Amino acid sequence: MSPSFSHPRTAITGGIAEGKSTVLRMLSERGYRIASADEAARAAFREDETNDALSALIRAEPPITGAELSAALAQAAEEGNDALRRRVNAIMHPGVRVRMEAEGAEFDEVPLLLEACLQGRYDEVWVVCCSPEEKLARLRDRYGEGGFAAIVEAQLPGPVREAFADRIITTDGGLEDTARQVDAALANREKFMPSGVDGAAE
Repeated sequence: MSPSFSHPRTAITGGIAEGKSTVLRMLSERGYRIASADEAARAAFREDETNDALSALIRAEPPITGAELSAALAQAAEEGNDALRRRVNAIMHPGVRVRMEAEGAEFDEVPLLLEACLQGRYDEVWVVCCSPEEKLARLRDRYGEGGFAAIVEAQLPGPVREAFADRIITTDGGLEDTARQVDAALANREKFMPSGVDGAAE
Protein backbone atom coordinates (compact mmCIF):
# COMPACT_ATOMS: atom_id res chain seq x y z
CA MET A 1 0.00 0.00 0.00
CA SER A 2 1.29 3.47 -0.90
CA PRO A 3 1.71 5.98 1.93
CA SER A 4 -0.75 8.87 2.19
CA PHE A 5 0.43 12.41 1.52
CA SER A 6 -0.84 15.78 2.74
CA HIS A 7 -0.05 17.43 -0.59
CA PRO A 8 -0.60 16.62 -4.26
CA ARG A 9 2.19 14.65 -5.92
CA THR A 10 3.24 15.43 -9.46
CA ALA A 11 5.39 13.21 -11.67
CA ILE A 12 7.71 14.88 -14.16
CA THR A 13 8.69 12.71 -17.08
CA GLY A 14 10.12 13.04 -20.57
CA GLY A 15 12.80 11.70 -22.85
CA ILE A 16 16.53 12.19 -22.67
CA ALA A 17 17.72 15.77 -23.36
CA GLU A 18 14.19 17.19 -23.37
CA GLY A 19 14.57 19.53 -20.39
CA LYS A 20 13.43 17.67 -17.27
CA SER A 21 16.40 18.87 -15.22
CA THR A 22 15.72 22.47 -16.19
CA VAL A 23 12.09 22.24 -15.09
CA LEU A 24 13.07 20.57 -11.81
CA ARG A 25 15.62 23.28 -11.10
CA MET A 26 12.96 25.94 -11.65
CA LEU A 27 10.61 24.16 -9.26
CA SER A 28 13.34 23.92 -6.62
CA GLU A 29 14.09 27.63 -7.03
CA ARG A 30 10.41 28.31 -6.33
CA GLY A 31 10.58 26.43 -3.04
CA TYR A 32 9.11 23.07 -4.00
CA ARG A 33 10.51 19.78 -2.78
CA ILE A 34 11.74 17.57 -5.60
CA ALA A 35 13.04 14.00 -5.81
CA SER A 36 14.87 12.20 -8.60
CA ALA A 37 14.33 8.61 -9.65
CA ASP A 38 17.87 8.57 -11.03
CA GLU A 39 19.30 9.48 -7.61
CA ALA A 40 17.09 6.87 -5.93
CA ALA A 41 18.29 4.30 -8.47
CA ARG A 42 21.92 5.13 -7.73
CA ALA A 43 21.25 4.57 -4.02
CA ALA A 44 19.48 1.28 -4.70
CA PHE A 45 22.30 0.19 -7.00
CA ARG A 46 24.80 0.50 -4.15
CA GLU A 47 22.96 -2.07 -2.04
CA ASP A 48 24.53 -5.53 -1.83
CA GLU A 49 21.20 -7.28 -2.41
CA THR A 50 20.61 -5.34 -5.63
CA ASN A 51 24.17 -5.94 -6.85
CA ASP A 52 23.82 -9.68 -6.23
CA ALA A 53 20.51 -9.86 -8.10
CA LEU A 54 21.86 -7.92 -11.09
CA SER A 55 25.06 -9.97 -11.16
CA ALA A 56 23.01 -13.16 -11.20
CA LEU A 57 20.92 -11.74 -14.02
CA ILE A 58 23.95 -11.41 -16.30
CA ARG A 59 25.48 -14.63 -14.94
CA ALA A 60 28.52 -12.92 -13.45
CA GLU A 61 30.59 -15.30 -11.32
CA PRO A 62 31.75 -14.21 -8.84
CA PRO A 63 29.25 -11.32 -8.42
CA ILE A 64 30.51 -7.96 -9.66
CA THR A 65 29.72 -4.50 -8.31
CA GLY A 66 30.10 -0.80 -9.00
CA ALA A 67 31.59 0.38 -12.27
CA GLU A 68 32.21 -3.15 -13.51
CA LEU A 69 28.55 -4.06 -13.08
CA SER A 70 27.42 -0.77 -14.63
CA ALA A 71 29.60 -1.40 -17.68
CA ALA A 72 28.27 -4.94 -18.11
CA LEU A 73 24.66 -3.75 -17.92
CA ALA A 74 25.35 -0.86 -20.32
CA GLN A 75 26.89 -3.25 -22.83
CA ALA A 76 23.83 -5.48 -22.64
CA ALA A 77 21.59 -2.45 -23.20
CA GLU A 78 23.61 -1.36 -26.24
CA GLU A 79 23.16 -4.83 -27.70
CA GLY A 80 19.41 -4.24 -27.67
CA ASN A 81 18.56 -6.90 -25.10
CA ASP A 82 15.03 -5.75 -24.32
CA ALA A 83 14.20 -8.78 -22.16
CA LEU A 84 17.24 -8.12 -19.98
CA ARG A 85 16.34 -4.44 -19.70
CA ARG A 86 12.87 -5.33 -18.45
CA ARG A 87 14.30 -7.71 -15.86
CA VAL A 88 16.77 -5.08 -14.66
CA ASN A 89 13.89 -2.65 -14.26
CA ALA A 90 11.91 -5.27 -12.31
CA ILE A 91 14.82 -5.58 -9.87
CA MET A 92 15.44 -1.85 -9.52
CA HIS A 93 11.98 -0.29 -9.54
CA PRO A 94 10.64 -1.50 -6.16
CA GLY A 95 13.61 -0.03 -4.27
CA VAL A 96 13.45 3.18 -6.27
CA ARG A 97 9.73 3.56 -5.56
CA VAL A 98 10.18 3.05 -1.81
CA ARG A 99 12.95 5.65 -1.65
CA MET A 100 10.99 8.24 -3.58
CA GLU A 101 7.86 7.78 -1.50
CA ALA A 102 10.00 8.18 1.63
CA GLU A 103 11.23 11.53 0.28
CA GLY A 104 7.67 12.86 0.39
CA ALA A 105 8.45 15.38 -2.36
CA GLU A 106 5.84 17.36 -4.22
CA PHE A 107 7.51 16.75 -7.58
CA ASP A 108 9.19 13.50 -8.58
CA GLU A 109 11.36 13.18 -11.66
CA VAL A 110 10.47 9.75 -13.08
CA PRO A 111 11.95 9.19 -16.56
CA LEU A 112 10.44 5.68 -16.83
CA LEU A 113 7.07 6.63 -15.33
CA LEU A 114 4.96 5.03 -18.03
CA GLU A 115 7.29 2.13 -18.74
CA ALA A 116 7.00 1.16 -15.06
CA CYS A 117 3.23 1.88 -14.98
CA LEU A 118 3.63 4.30 -12.06
CA GLN A 119 1.41 7.12 -13.33
CA GLY A 120 -1.49 5.96 -11.13
CA ARG A 121 0.53 6.80 -8.00
CA TYR A 122 0.48 10.51 -8.81
CA ASP A 123 -2.15 13.23 -8.81
CA GLU A 124 -0.70 14.84 -11.92
CA VAL A 125 1.71 14.00 -14.73
CA TRP A 126 3.78 16.70 -16.39
CA VAL A 127 5.52 15.73 -19.61
CA VAL A 128 8.56 17.80 -20.58
CA CYS A 129 9.39 17.70 -24.28
CA CYS A 130 11.03 19.47 -27.20
CA SER A 131 11.06 19.08 -30.96
CA PRO A 132 13.00 16.17 -32.49
CA GLU A 133 15.39 18.66 -34.08
CA GLU A 134 16.13 20.39 -30.78
CA LYS A 135 16.55 17.05 -29.02
CA LEU A 136 19.04 15.86 -31.65
CA ALA A 137 21.05 19.08 -31.33
CA ARG A 138 21.22 18.71 -27.54
CA LEU A 139 22.25 15.07 -27.80
CA ARG A 140 25.02 15.94 -30.25
CA ASP A 141 26.26 18.64 -27.90
CA ARG A 142 26.26 16.15 -25.03
CA TYR A 143 27.53 12.97 -26.70
CA GLY A 144 28.97 13.95 -30.06
CA GLU A 145 27.70 12.27 -33.21
CA GLY A 146 27.24 8.84 -31.63
CA GLY A 147 26.61 7.11 -28.34
CA PHE A 148 22.95 7.95 -27.85
CA ALA A 149 21.04 6.00 -30.50
CA ALA A 150 20.41 2.97 -28.27
CA ILE A 151 19.15 5.19 -25.43
CA VAL A 152 16.69 7.01 -27.68
CA GLU A 153 15.43 3.81 -29.29
CA ALA A 154 14.76 2.26 -25.87
CA GLN A 155 12.51 5.14 -24.78
CA LEU A 156 8.83 5.63 -25.47
CA PRO A 157 7.95 7.95 -28.37
CA GLY A 158 7.01 11.46 -27.29
CA PRO A 159 3.37 11.24 -28.46
CA VAL A 160 2.82 8.20 -26.22
CA ARG A 161 4.00 10.12 -23.14
CA GLU A 162 1.98 13.17 -24.09
CA ALA A 163 -1.20 11.09 -24.27
CA PHE A 164 -0.88 10.54 -20.49
CA ALA A 165 0.00 14.15 -19.64
CA ASP A 166 -2.06 16.49 -17.49
CA ARG A 167 0.36 19.24 -18.50
CA ILE A 168 2.88 19.44 -21.36
CA ILE A 169 5.86 21.78 -21.00
CA THR A 170 7.88 22.46 -24.14
CA THR A 171 11.48 23.58 -23.77
CA ASP A 172 12.34 24.72 -27.31
CA GLY A 173 11.73 28.40 -26.60
CA GLY A 174 14.51 29.09 -24.09
CA LEU A 175 14.61 29.49 -20.32
CA GLU A 176 12.23 32.45 -20.10
CA ASP A 177 9.53 30.66 -22.06
CA THR A 178 10.01 27.46 -20.06
CA ALA A 179 9.75 29.42 -16.79
CA ARG A 180 6.51 31.02 -17.99
CA GLN A 181 5.04 27.57 -18.66
CA VAL A 182 6.19 26.27 -15.28
CA ASP A 183 4.55 29.20 -13.49
CA ALA A 184 1.33 28.69 -15.44
CA ALA A 185 1.33 24.98 -14.58
CA LEU A 186 1.90 25.79 -10.90
CA ALA A 187 -0.94 28.32 -10.88
CA ASN A 188 -3.28 25.74 -12.37
CA ARG A 189 -2.07 23.11 -9.89
CA GLU A 190 -2.81 25.34 -6.89
CA LYS A 191 -6.48 25.52 -7.93
CA PHE A 192 -6.92 21.83 -7.17
CA MET A 193 -5.02 21.65 -3.89
CA PRO A 194 -6.96 20.81 -0.73
CA SER A 195 -7.93 23.81 1.37
CA GLY A 196 -5.23 24.77 3.85
CA VAL A 197 -2.39 22.99 2.05
CA ASP A 198 0.41 25.26 0.92
CA GLY A 199 1.99 24.63 -2.48
CA ALA A 200 5.65 25.34 -1.88
CA ALA A 201 7.59 24.13 1.11
CA GLU A 202 8.12 26.70 3.81
